[in-house]
Amino acid sequence: MPTDTIKATISAATKQIKLHLMRSALGFEYSKVASVITVN
Repeated sequence: MPTDTIKATISAATKQIKLHLMRSALGFEYSKVASVITVN
């Protein structure tokens, strides 16, 4: 069924977006910490 394919694609895309957001958040936290360490 096409709907199953669409659902699978959407769930895969959602996982990718969540991973990307998590990585971005981690990168942002890391850069904040790094800048604090560099300043001090």
